[in-house]
Amino acid sequence: MTAVREVLTRAGLIAFGALFAVPYALILTASFRPSESVARAPLDIFGGGWSLGNYRAVLADNDVLGFYVNSVIVTTAIVAAEVVLGAAAAIALGHLRPAGGRVVGALVVATISVPIQAIAVTNYLTIDRLDLVNTRLGLIVPFAASAFGIYLMTEYAAAVPASQLDSARVFGLGPLSRIRHIVLPHMRPGIVAFAAFAFVGWWNEFFWPFIVLQGPELATVPFSIQTYIVNPGGLPDWGPMMAAGALALLPLMILLVLVQRSFVRMFAFSS
Repeated sequence: MTAVREVLTRAGLIAFGALFAVPYALILTASFRPSESVARAPLDIFGGGWSLGNYRAVLADNDVLGFYVNSVIVTTAIVAAEVVLGAAAAIALGHLRPAGGRVVGALVVATISVPIQAIAVTNYLTIDRLDLVNTRLGLIVPFAASAFGIYLMTEYAAAVPASQLDSARVFGLGPLSRIRHIVLPHMRPGIVAFAAFAFVGWWNEFFWPFIVLQGPELATVPFSIQTYIVNPGGLPDWGPMMAAGALALLPLMILLVLVQRSFVRMFAFSS
């Protein structure tokens, strides 16, 4: 009976996971099909025949490489800033535990529920005052710190066994050495997992660049997708749009495969 229950549980989990894969499979198959065929029968994955014409059309666009370069620069800068500042705040709140640290931690957690759209006007006015509209810094500066990242890494910093810290003190390690050799290695799975989450989120970000940027020169990858929404005929150019979407997903899939162990460790830690 236990074996049957285990088989049914695994089969249910596989079926549930397959549901999440359906949209990605439809994007991938549609990227090889003509736009007319996709518009006429979206679920007929073999309709209209397959070819690489959509990918050739996307890659022939001279702006595509620029979109990817801008996305890599902006996303990497935001993630790097969030990791560095988040790790520093997490060490302060979770390891050093200063007076008032719980109040600060509660305020950090409270800000997690605030969506980016709720503070978009304030952020834009700040960026405009700093003369950073239509610049890469304007895309990066407002999001150089992440409340979720601080919270997640604080949990790891606070979970460092006291016995390890006591042993380090006995062996003469100072505060900075303890942070470097004990606290940071213990935080590594959380840092890597958060960096992956943040990279995926900012790589796909369309709302803030749409507000800050005033031209295609500094546009990111999502802009390369929205340019195919309307073609000269007045209809969505589905084939190239799906091809651009598939190309945008490729770096994210590679990243998630590389950091999957850190995700497993993070979920194991959370449980």
